[in-house]
Amino acid sequence: MSLTIKSASRVIVLSALLLTALDTGLAVGYPQFLSGENLGIALVNDTKSSPQTGKKLPLNKLEITDFNVSQGGQASSLLQGLPITFSEQIKNDEGTIEHPGGSLTILEPNGHILGIINLDHILGGIKPLSKATFSEVLNTKDIGGVHLFGQYIARLKIIYGKNANVLTDKLSFWIIPLNLIVSLIVILIIGLVIVHRIIRHTFRRTKLINANLKTGRSR
Repeated sequence: MSLTIKSASRVIVLSALLLTALDTGLAVGYPQFLSGENLGIALVNDTKSSPQTGKKLPLNKLEITDFNVSQGGQASSLLQGLPITFSEQIKNDEGTIEHPGGSLTILEPNGHILGIINLDHILGGIKPLSKATFSEVLNTKDIGGVHLFGQYIARLKIIYGKNANVLTDKLSFWIIPLNLIVSLIVILIIGLVIVHRIIRHTFRRTKLINANLKTGRSR
């Protein structure tokens, strides 16, 4: 009888000690309790599950899947002038909606900044497990009225998540006004034709004068 009482007392004491240890460990944040290593359970997880597929997804996962520049709806790295349109496609692998921000910087090849466009319109959010495309139009007023000619660089910067994660991408493009070039070529051709006629006329006149001089001498 006394042995049974002692055994029961030991069980009660051990149970009390275990409960006290659990309360203390969870209260002060001991890793062995928070991670569930000693309890055989997982109390912390760094992934989310897709509500549609149940697939495990990493937290704060965005990706720039496309970044291009276009004019007249046609994507190209050779453009005739402003305005031009930049488009970026962002993929959200999270199980929750994400509200990123960012900027688009236009630079010369030497790194000189011509202008910065804030991407406030993308704050509307990107739905879970989906892609969203955003566009920005670059006008002359966005770069201080400068008329572009030559090669330039567009640098995209996306900021998202509580930890201010950063995504970057860039592309280079050329602005060569073809209508201006065609006009210059036409002017050059006209100039060459005029010069050719002047030279031809001068040559004929000189030849005629020389012929007259020879005729006069022979007389």
